[in-house]
Amino acid sequence: INTYEYTKPEYTMNEVIRADCALMLDCASDRDERISWMGFSGSLLYVGTASSEWVIPADISAVNYSITKISSYGSARNIQSVYGADSLFYVQSDSKKIRALTYSSNGLSNIEASYQCHSILEGGIKELVFQRVSDSRLYVVLNDGRVAVYTYEPLFGIQAWSIWESEYKIKSMCVLDSWKGQIP
Repeated sequence: INTYEYTKPEYTMNEVIRADCALMLDCASDRDERISWMGFSGSLLYVGTASSEWVIPADISAVNYSITKISSYGSARNIQSVYGADSLFYVQSDSKKIRALTYSSNGLSNIEASYQCHSILEGGIKELVFQRVSDSRLYVVLNDGRVAVYTYEPLFGIQAWSIWESEYKIKSMCVLDSWKGQIP
């Protein structure tokens, strides 16, 4: 008869639990309160949910935490925010208004950037793209395939909306930072 000896393994654990080991943020925990987008600007992280917008400072930790609700406009589902001209642009929950979050020495402001063009955006917004060079422009792809353009230069107070129509229906856009006359 063969006899096998089984040895039971022994484990030694030396755990060190500190207050800054982990951090779980919970600004959208409900099924109806989903996170729609996240954006970073300067040292702040912005979070847009179905019913509100939040700001999280960069120096957050488990012992020093603060999540501040900055507005209750609500954000559209599946449309990512874009950063440009010192503002973070996002689409409001009805998918027909664009808001801009701007942080300055005077504090945080949340303005409706689309207040001049409600008739242009009434068909709904599909995508946002920002052009930084040579002029600051926000391109808005609409659900009907047209493109609305918001020329925005806060330093000189320039804000203007226009609509670009073509025989083609635009489904999506991207902006190349430098164009050399060839497709990369």
